[in-house]
Formats: sequence, C-alpha cells, structure tokens
Amino acid sequence: MILKRNPEVRPPEILEDVNPSFVDNLLSNELRQLDFKTRDEIQEEVHGVRKLARQETPELIETSLAQLQEEIDQIPQKDEYDEAQQYPQTYVNTKAFRLKMLRSELFNPKAAAIRLVKFLEFMKEYYGPAILMRPPRFSDLGTEELELLKAGGQQILPCRERSGRRIAIFIGGHGLGYRVYTRLKLDAFFAWQMSEDETDQKDGAILITWATSETIDVQGDPEDRRESARFFACVPCRMVACHICIPREPVFRFLTSLILMTLGRDGRKATRVHSGTLMERVVCIADEDTNRIKPIFFARSTGTPTELLYALMTFGIPADQMPVTSTGTIKTKNHLQWLKFLITKEAAELNGEEFDGINCPGVNDVLFSLGRQTWCHPGYAMFRGMLEAHYLRRNSSNSSEEKTTITWEIVEEVEQKGGRFLIRDSRGWWVQIKDRNVIRGKVALAFRNHNKRVLARNHCQEEESPVGIRFGERDSKRLKSDGHCCVEFGGDGCIF
Repeated sequence: MILKRNPEVRPPEILEDVNPSFVDNLLSNELRQLDFKTRDEIQEEVHGVRKLARQETPELIETSLAQLQEEIDQIPQKDEYDEAQQYPQTYVNTKAFRLKMLRSELFNPKAAAIRLVKFLEFMKEYYGPAILMRPPRFSDLGTEELELLKAGGQQILPCRERSGRRIAIFIGGHGLGYRVYTRLKLDAFFAWQMSEDETDQKDGAILITWATSETIDVQGDPEDRRESARFFACVPCRMVACHICIPREPVFRFLTSLILMTLGRDGRKATRVHSGTLMERVVCIADEDTNRIKPIFFARSTGTPTELLYALMTFGIPADQMPVTSTGTIKTKNHLQWLKFLITKEAAELNGEEFDGINCPGVNDVLFSLGRQTWCHPGYAMFRGMLEAHYLRRNSSNSSEEKTTITWEIVEEVEQKGGRFLIRDSRGWWVQIKDRNVIRGKVALAFRNHNKRVLARNHCQEEESPVGIRFGERDSKRLKSDGHCCVEFGGDGCIF
C-alpha cells in the first residue's frame, strides 16, 4: 500500500544517516544543550523518582483547552481535522480526547495542536475515514494485524513500574515478515489502549525494546523509518522512558541507532541502552591441509537476559512480569488474557452495557487474591504497612467496637490515597468491591492473618535456628489462605 502524506505535517527529523558514530555524537550534542536542571528532571523521571506532569486545576484545563482551539485554528493545512468537523458527532471535539493531547505535551497548547493534527492524518491513512468519527476498535484490525497481535511480539504488561506507569514491550523482530503498514497500524492500536486511562495520560508510559537474534534482520529501510517517526510524533500518550535491551555485539549498535533516530529528539533524551556481557568462546576444528586442530575465537554475549532484567529492576520495572524467557521464548498467557479483556469490554460498550473490569490495578489498589504476584503488588505492600502500624493498638484492645473502628480507619486511609479494593472474578480480571461491609470484613481477616505471621516470626526468633524454620519437615506446608494472599513459609523463616 502506498500512503500519501502531507509534507507540512511530517516529522521535522528525517535523517538518512544512521551510522552509530553519527547517532552517538547527535545524542551527546542534544544532551549538552540541556541545562543541569532539565537533565536532572529527565533522569529522575526515567527512574520513576519524579513525575513531570503538571498539577491540573479547573482553571488550567479550561484555559489550555481554549488555547488549544486557537492553535488548531492557526494551522493552515489540517484536512483531516476539517473533515472530522463535518460529522454530526466526533470524538475529536470531546474534552477527553483533547486532554489526551494536552497531557502528551505537558499542557503546551501549540505542541498539542500539532500532535492532534498529525494524529488524525496518521490514523485516517491507516484506519480509514471512519476513524475521524470514533476511536479505533479491536474490530478494525485485519487478518495480518490479528496474526501479529496474537503472536505476542508486542505486549502491554499487566503490571506497572514502581511509580505507577504502564509498560509496553517489543520483543525480537516484532513482525519483520509483515509490511510496515501492518506493524504501525497495530502500534497505533496499542498506543490508543495505553492512553485510555486518565492516570496513564498524566504519568506517561514506558517502552522496552528487547532485542533477540531475529532483530538482526532489521534492514533500516528509510521508508520504514519515516513512517515510524511519524507514528512516534503523534501518539496520544507521552513516553517518559525508553529502554533498549540488546546483547553487547557490534551488529546491535546499528539497531540502537535506528531506534534512536526513530524516537526523535524528546524520545532520545529519555532513552537508556542496556547490554549484556561479551566474552570469547573457543571452538576447535580440524585443518584439512595439515590435519591439525586449530582454535577459532569469536565473541558472543552470555548471561544477557539475567543482566538485562537486573538492569531494568534498577528502574523499578518488575522483572518477574517480563513476557520473555531466558531462551527468548515469548510468554503469551497474560497477553491473551488482555485480548480477551479488550474483546469483552468492546462488546459491552457497543451494546450499551456497563463494564466494570480492570485489567491493570493501580499502585495504591489493594488486591484480594491468591498468589505471590498479589503479595508483591505495591498496593498490597502499602496495605501490609498499614496493618503493621495499627497492629499493637488493635492487638492490645479488648473492645470489639474499637477493633472495628481501627479497621474502618485503614479502609478510609486506603481510599484517601486513591486506592481501591479489588478482587479477581471468574473471568480472570479485576473488579472493584463496592460493598464497604465486605471490604471491612476482608480487612479484619487480614488483621487476623497478620497476627499469625507475627506469631510465627517470633517463634522463629525464639528457636534461634540459622534457617529459621526447619524446611526438611515443613518445606511444603502452607498455612490456610485468607482469601487474598498466598501465605506460605519462605526461605527466611517468615511467612510470605
């Protein structure tokens, strides 16, 4: 398919030279042009220590929306936007859509107007005129897009990093056997899904590129780079960090240069490159002429997956949720569950039904479900801290009324932090518990289970065993589950 483009809204940076040395010098010059404060802010946001999103007030929102419309009106050529205005109903004029664009540019009205126009042009070319009336749907994807989608080469993780931002990952070649049209149409669908939640619009998203041997086949066609640059210039979700994970081999430097040139100036500032160890391997072969054994040395990367996972963990990214094994096999269990979630949600919305499913809990949400993943969730860790803080007070109380009061205090404390109490339903995703009496009962049950953990921990200390609990006798034993966490004996002699 040949796509027609408007040269006035093409990305300003279309460079044909992707020589690694040239790209390294370009990145160095761009970073040197930043002042110390700006570099520090970018560094802290990449690590999840700071969020550059502006504090939103009703005055800021109303003023920015008015300025956004003024900036759109000043753009001379915006055919797709003008076409959208001809429809009786279009999401382009909704407050929610325009706030997406403003948040993507940190409430810079001029930049948001340019992004909005680019987005409509890009989406019309890839999805057709209907996309000017309504957002993209799962049913818009064709046969090729669905094949590529189900393969799992691109996924949105079912968790967040430590500061609460969503994570998208590209694994291997990501559909190198497909047309760039197919890949970018699917990329646009993913970007839209990541921008649906208001919190994700404010906090931004994290992108991970996980290179494998398939990725070496990337040829870096200039036409593909132009289309990819157009995509990154108009996505409705701000990319706050990009992690390129590659083996430490020379061929992957070219891949890194391609990605850096595609991301654009703002994307390069927030990009971090991680590589594995390079070591020499010796292979002995027989020389046919002399019948002697001679060694051949060549470099290979080793331990790369483990090293890369540790590197990502320093940025708050949960390594246990990465959908790729140490051998490069793609894990699709969570991905297929996400697809099921999207299909069910879209069907409910088209039928005018209410859909209460939650695919990715927030960092302050308290999860009631079995499994170590629930136990390690940041919201449940916060909840355990609350139980610990109120433990002595509640344990020393002989009044059931006072214990109930303490339980309600914890419920209100979680709600004040913006947290929800979630439970996994039979469909496989999360739903919010609306009955506050049910919530109070589960918190009270968590208190009783926390008391068991404290008693077990004290018992371990009294025994003064070097390993705490004798695992030869109790390694496979489990305590009775309280319905919201998997409670079992861990290697430190405590219950987790």
